[in-house]
Amino acid sequence: MPVRQWLNNPKMPNVSDQPLYTNVSPSAADTDPVLEQKFSTRQIVYLAAIGAATSGWLWLIARILMWAIPL
Repeated sequence: MPVRQWLNNPKMPNVSDQPLYTNVSPSAADTDPVLEQKFSTRQIVYLAAIGAATSGWLWLIARILMWAIPL
């Protein structure tokens, strides 16, 4: 079946741009508790540790490259 016929097939269900057929008003989106989540102290410490470890690895890789490639 060609694509054009497949797209215009009346037996196909209509597709909505709304997920699960839910309508969310802009005012409800402003007060949604999911949007108001805060980071806990544990999460902040974890993210800081990941950032420090990442910067440490990047520093180590840069030092190895500087040693291996004479600049």
